[in-house]
Amino acid sequence: MSNSILNVLIVGWGSSAKTFHTPLITSLPNDFKITHVLERKSNNSLKVLPDVTIVRSLEELYDSNANIDLAVITTPNNTHYELTKNLLKHKINTVVEKPFVTSFSQAEELIKLAKENNVIVTAYQNRRWDGDFLTVKELIQNKTLGRIVEYESHFDRYRNFLKNNWKEQDIPGAGIVYDLASHLIDQALCLFGEPTSVYARIMNQRKLEGTITPDSFEIHLNYDNEKDEYSSLLVNLKGSMLIKEEKRIRFIVHGIDGSYIKYGLDVQEDQLKNGLTPLNNSNIFGKEMEEEQWGILSTSNSQGETISKSYQTFTGTYIEFYKNIAEVLHTKDASRLIVKPEEAANVIKVIELAYQSNKTKAAIPF
Repeated sequence: MSNSILNVLIVGWGSSAKTFHTPLITSLPNDFKITHVLERKSNNSLKVLPDVTIVRSLEELYDSNANIDLAVITTPNNTHYELTKNLLKHKINTVVEKPFVTSFSQAEELIKLAKENNVIVTAYQNRRWDGDFLTVKELIQNKTLGRIVEYESHFDRYRNFLKNNWKEQDIPGAGIVYDLASHLIDQALCLFGEPTSVYARIMNQRKLEGTITPDSFEIHLNYDNEKDEYSSLLVNLKGSMLIKEEKRIRFIVHGIDGSYIKYGLDVQEDQLKNGLTPLNNSNIFGKEMEEEQWGILSTSNSQGETISKSYQTFTGTYIEFYKNIAEVLHTKDASRLIVKPEEAANVIKVIELAYQSNKTKAAIPF
C-alpha cells in the first residue's frame, strides 16, 4: 500500500468546489494535496488555496507535464461527459460531481473507458453519508421496523424566484431532477436495489418567466417481483421548490413493526457553508446537537402498546467518500470503491426512465 500524498486537480471553481470538495479534501492532508485548479477566466481559488497552480484548460495541464493522481469535476452537468472522457483518456482517476452525466449511454461509455485505461471513475454521491440516511439504513438493516412496506423521501426547498444560474436554464442536465432527485434515487437504490419499473411526474410548478426547467418531481420506484422481499414496497421520492413550511419532511418509513419519521436536512451542507470542516471541528461536524432535530421512532412494547420516542440521528460523515477514494488509490484496488460507477449510471437510468414516464404517463420497465 502506497502512503504517498495524492495530487489533486479541481476542475471548476463554483459553489460545489468551494463548499463540498475542497473542505473535505483538505481535511485529509495525509492523503491529498490540491495542486491545480482549472479556472477558465478568474483566479478566485487562490483566495482559498494560495499555493495552487491555476490552469485555463486541460490541454495546458497536460502540456505542463503535471503529475495528477485524481481529478474532481465540479462544472455544470452538461460538461461532465466530455471532461471526464478527456481525463480518462489521459489515465487520470476521476471523481465527477453528481449527477454523473446526463445520459445512461454516456455513463456506460465512461465506465468502459476507465476500465480500458486502468483508472477509476465515480460520482460524488455524498448523501449516502447524510446522518439521517445512515440512521434509516441502520433501522432497515437491523429490522427495527420489520419488513419495510413504505419509504418516502423528500428534498424540498422554498424559492419562488429564479437564481439565474445554469441549473435553471433549459440545457441538458439542468433542473431539480438531475440536481436533487439524483440524491434520493441513489439512496433508494442503495437500500432496495434496482426497481422493476419507474413512474414519475415532473413539472414546472413555479411558472416563472425565463425558464421551463422542471422544479418539481414525484418519482415512484416499483418493486413488483413477488419473489423479492420488497415485493409489496412503495417507494416515493419527492422534491419541490415551493414548500414554504420550515419544518420540512425528510423521511417517512413504515414497516410491519414500526415507523420512523424525520424532518429537516442533514446538517453538513450548512456547516460547510459556514466554514466548519471535519478536520477543524470534529467535535460537532455532522452532528445534530439538539434532540428536537432527531427523528421519531414508533414501535410496540411487549403489551402491544405504541411507544414513540426521539431517535438520535447518526453523525453525518461526508469525509468518508474521500477516505474511500484515498484507500482505493493507495491500494490500487478498485474493488474497494464504495460508489461504484455502475451504481452512478443506474441513477441516470432511473432519471431517463422518469422523464420517459412523465411523457407517456405510464410506468416504464427498468
